[in-house]
Amino acid sequence: NLTIRKYIEGTTNEPLAGATYRIEGIDQAYDNSVTTGRSGVAVVEELFSGSYKIYEENPPEGYLPSNEVQTIHYDGEREINVTFFNDPLVTIEIQKQDADTGESLSAVFDVFKDTEHIDTIRVDGSYTLSGLSEGTYTFVEVACPGNYILDPTPHSIHVDPSGSHTVSYDLIITNTKKPGLEILKYDRTTNRPLADVTFAVYKDTELYGHFTTDENGRIELDGTKMGTLGLRDGWFR
Repeated sequence: NLTIRKYIEGTTNEPLAGATYRIEGIDQAYDNSVTTGRSGVAVVEELFSGSYKIYEENPPEGYLPSNEVQTIHYDGEREINVTFFNDPLVTIEIQKQDADTGESLSAVFDVFKDTEHIDTIRVDGSYTLSGLSEGTYTFVEVACPGNYILDPTPHSIHVDPSGSHTVSYDLIITNTKKPGLEILKYDRTTNRPLADVTFAVYKDTELYGHFTTDENGRIELDGTKMGTLGLRDGWFR
């Protein structure tokens, strides 16, 4: 008999099911395929004496294919054991957050493998790329919410399944809010927030706009540009 054993690269105690192997006769007409079971083992019975080559046809799901070819000689008597290994495919999870609060954000990234552009993705809080082979993956932000500052920094992760056996990487990329103005309006006596108070906001000497406090007595103006801001309040809706 011929016994094929399949493991995760770098281990001898983590078997892999679902690997299909082809066995071809070298000095005779023989052609057969077997698939490893839950124990990572596939058994070939009733081999004829002779020489054979064994190679992987299909790797287990989530693993890189193996190019290894093993040659054996079967004398018709002794059992033969061969062992193969697979490196795992890798996943990268990108998380997009507010730099100060950790709140989830949306953004668009160009994705490069080494120097080749491979995809453009939209990250809504998080995004997972899976089935990645060896290489350097770089993420460049090309769009973010309008009240945030675009992050132009390329963020790179080098994936080497055979070197580290790390199968999952996390990449957290943050954005900083643009400068803004927060207006809070309270009752002088009770210190309770006042809703529906309208402010005229001036930038330098020109009217920037009219804004009204919400139920929490608050107005938030995101992304205001540099300049001197002045406020006038005093009328209620």
